[in-house]
Amino acid sequence: MAHIKEVSDEVRKEVDSGRISVKEGALFCNQTRDQLFVEYRKYTTATGVAEAERLKLKAKGFDYYLDRYAMRDFGKPFSDLTEVERNKVYYEVIKSAGRPNAGVNTRIMKMRAYSTVLILLTAMLAANEVYRAEDKIKELARQGSIIAGGMIGGGVAGFYVSFLCGPAEPVCAIATVTLGSTLGGMIGGTLDELYQMELEIFTRWNAR
Repeated sequence: MAHIKEVSDEVRKEVDSGRISVKEGALFCNQTRDQLFVEYRKYTTATGVAEAERLKLKAKGFDYYLDRYAMRDFGKPFSDLTEVERNKVYYEVIKSAGRPNAGVNTRIMKMRAYSTVLILLTAMLAANEVYRAEDKIKELARQGSIIAGGMIGGGVAGFYVSFLCGPAEPVCAIATVTLGSTLGGMIGGTLDELYQMELEIFTRWNAR
């Protein structure tokens, strides 16, 4: 969100210096904020992208914000304002572009927390299995395969989230990535067991 505020601050400087009009600045901020919002989420998680896309579909147009701040500050529609009053509304739109959306940030944080908890739980279970195993080296390799498989599966599932769920389904995105991670982990564990069996047979043959 720091990038969005930075854009807002820079536009305000341009308006204050007279290099662009306050209307041009407001329109630019309104369009740029929506675009940066989605682009930023692309570098977080698949669930973050789904949430951002859902919000983008519900986003209000530029005229909505003009009327919103006009009614709030002057008690009448934007079309009824004087030139001076309109410029004040434009300036308010520029300032509002730099304000974080607390509700959106909270939802994204919850999704990240969900992912973090899954990672920690996986690590704890893996450590416990290694601790209890007689052959700790072998078990460590097995757990590594499971975790790696889960990461690959989650990554592949994340790649197909938009195709499977559509652009605005955070719950579907979470379920898809979780399923992909689970299936990836199962496949990784199965492949490791197969590898260990083949290695054991190969070792016995060489010992003859």
